[in-house]
Amino acid sequence: MERAAKAALDFAPGLSNPRGVAMAAISAWIISRSMQCAAPRIDAELLFNISDARIRGFVEAALPNIASTLMAQGFDFNLPFGALAKEQVIDFIAAGIVGAQEAAVAANESLGFPFDDEVPFG
Repeated sequence: MERAAKAALDFAPGLSNPRGVAMAAISAWIISRSMQCAAPRIDAELLFNISDARIRGFVEAALPNIASTLMAQGFDFNLPFGALAKEQVIDFIAAGIVGAQEAAVAANESLGFPFDDEVPFG
């Protein structure tokens, strides 16, 4: 902490509380990195919980857009799922993910980080 405070003071001579500035900057960085590291895992857990009624509702609302996106790519809806090529399965799943995210945004919700509590400072 002292090294960070010295760097803050070197950067801004005359700073009245370099240790406090360093603590705030380091705390903000830790919080930001923690959220960045946790968000993909939480998103994947939420997004791929196929029994979640909220997620199912978003996907259902997005079905017309998902179908339009896939048809624009030439997706063959007549093939059984097991006959699809790997790239087609990826297109299908990606269209569903994008569609669900768009439906969530349209409903003024988020599929992102699920915590809505206030940050306890600033």
